Amino acid sequence: MHVLLIDDHELVRVGLRTLVQELAPGSVVTEASSCEHALDLTGEPADLILLDMMLPGANRLDAFDQIRLAFDSARIVAISGINDPTLIYKTLQRGASGFVLKSYDNQITLSALRQVLVGGIHIPPEVLRFATQTDPPPVATRSVNDALRDLTDRQQDILFAAAIGQSNKVIARQFDIAEGTVKAHLAAVFSILDVKNRTQALLRIVGMSPSEVLDLRRRRD
Repeated sequence: MHVLLIDDHELVRVGLRTLVQELAPGSVVTEASSCEHALDLTGEPADLILLDMMLPGANRLDAFDQIRLAFDSARIVAISGINDPTLIYKTLQRGASGFVLKSYDNQITLSALRQVLVGGIHIPPEVLRFATQTDPPPVATRSVNDALRDLTDRQQDILFAAAIGQSNKVIARQFDIAEGTVKAHLAAVFSILDVKNRTQALLRIVGMSPSEVLDLRRRRD
């Protein structure tokens, strides 16, 4: 696994490197001290990016967008020393696979990264409350499991790819279909789940445990 650490503080990068080596021994770890420095490393595709959202001289969300566009197949975990629900929510809306606060202890951070590496999304609990108030999905008339069973195999695959932060472009490349087809599938998914967008869909499925997801996939046939 190739991990890119983007933080302007060397001490933070050293700590993150140690956690990454504990999480996935043998990983190749590359470091960048700025958004510009990271963009110079696009020739080295990354699997996981840990991105400081407080880089000096960079607009927080603009920097995230630049990194996500440049490394479109990587999972990006945003990191910040400020617990700002609005920033966290907007970053997740843009496709982050998680948001980790620097106030987390090592075990919570490791747990969050493990969740991302198995295809999940780490969301601080207080942000879920904020997101529900800001962009609440309609009241469900049936369980999310029942709704998901109405999706075709391809629709389920595209939904879970979108839920881990993959862009329409990456999903299209992954399944060898047109980007317009991805958008059409997602529109159908949103209709079946009775939601309006990716964020609301995530709020519907985020409570599912890994065992529930596996059980759902076993029963697809």
